[in-house]
Amino acid sequence: MRFAALLLLVACTTEPTRIEGKVVDIWGHPIEGASVIVLGQTERPMTDSHGIFRVPAQPGTWEIKAGREGYIPTTATFEIADENSKAPTLQLYQKPKETGFFLLGQGAYAQAKPQQVVAKGTALAGHRGIEEVGAAEADGPALRVLFTTDLREDEINRLGLELVRLKYIREAHVSGALGPSEVKMNLYVADGKVDFDLEALRSRTDYLITASELEPGVYAFHSGEMLDDMTQEVFAQTPPELRLAWPFAIR
Repeated sequence: MRFAALLLLVACTTEPTRIEGKVVDIWGHPIEGASVIVLGQTERPMTDSHGIFRVPAQPGTWEIKAGREGYIPTTATFEIADENSKAPTLQLYQKPKETGFFLLGQGAYAQAKPQQVVAKGTALAGHRGIEEVGAAEADGPALRVLFTTDLREDEINRLGLELVRLKYIREAHVSGALGPSEVKMNLYVADGKVDFDLEALRSRTDYLITASELEPGVYAFHSGEMLDDMTQEVFAQTPPELRLAWPFAIR
């Protein structure tokens, strides 16, 4: 009887088979101390110094969540067939300390700084653009940008967020009251729209913007048609704090 009871005790205390997963940042560096939740399982493991976590190998399809202070939480779905299965590697975006557009560069963010949109020309016609493009750069042809904002996705859509390619014009002929005249511009102006995808992340205040097949050059985000064609009168009625564009370069 004692031997049977001992076998039963050992069976009850045997650790279940576990599978490993990993939590890393978007550059592949392991994140220590991230909390992991597998919905439907009672354990809440934390990642070790190598970003590794371990969960019981319970067969089924599971939803897993991972997060840590200073990072944007994420989720993934994975399947456990047996003890040879693996939990996924989850990537966390580091949470920026301010709002804006953050290009995913080599091992760090490159923030696109806002530039004032200005109009140059005559009272009848002219061009709108920015005089400086800033220092933010990323490697192409694929683009990934973390957009941190207080706006909801429907508000972003109503504002008409656009991505455009820019070209530099030194001077231009514009119409005036006395006829066409040559005006110095020295502006980066819109030279065509670029399609992009906007994905809301779990934080609800951060979005992932992706675009592909971007050629080397200068680009900018803008809203409210600031860099699009509009009359000088409409532009003049726009508050100065809204006359902004966020430029960057693709190498």
